[in-house]
Amino acid sequence: MKETQDIKFNLPEDLKKCIEFHGHLCPGLVYGYLVAKEAMSLLKLKRSKDEEVVAISENDSCAVDALQILLGRSARHSHFIRHGNRKRATTP
Repeated sequence: MKETQDIKFNLPEDLKKCIEFHGHLCPGLVYGYLVAKEAMSLLKLKRSKDEEVVAISENDSCAVDALQILLGRSARHSHFIRHGNRKRATTP
């Protein structure tokens, strides 16, 4: 797939960052993007700069990449916990 800026759709900048991190646009990434945006709205969250947000994911799907970007959590750190049981549930 070409670079994100070549996508002809008018995408939000934060979604473009998710695509760049993930490597391509796919339904799973969009699902994670929408889940993260809704969680941020409902819980009045901003992108975490330190330890304000802990995310727990029940799977290792494409959606998790969007959560990492939007919530400021990294799977490499202890503030993003993954359980590989393939359920579709993520709790910010």
